[in-house]
Amino acid sequence: MAGTICDVCRTEGEVQVLASRLGAASFAYCTTCFQVGAEPLGAVVATVWTLGWENIHPWSETVIEASLERMGMTREQLDEAVSETDKQYRAEFER
Repeated sequence: MAGTICDVCRTEGEVQVLASRLGAASFAYCTTCFQVGAEPLGAVVATVWTLGWENIHPWSETVIEASLERMGMTREQLDEAVSETDKQYRAEFER
């Protein structure tokens, strides 16, 4: 599928839609992101938010680290995104 945007690095080009390594979802991956095992930010945030760092399997942590590197993010930035997701969820839940 040419001319689509990679869900991980957001670059435009040829992508393949494939199953995520982190959960039951499919995303568009450029060749590089697929080869390094990177996943989109939403999937990474959902994984960390749902499980917490203390419950993430080392294999999944490898996927998360590859994703952060590919997106140019730090673990601290990821933690901020997870915290923001939690705040949004709690605000919706408390309505």
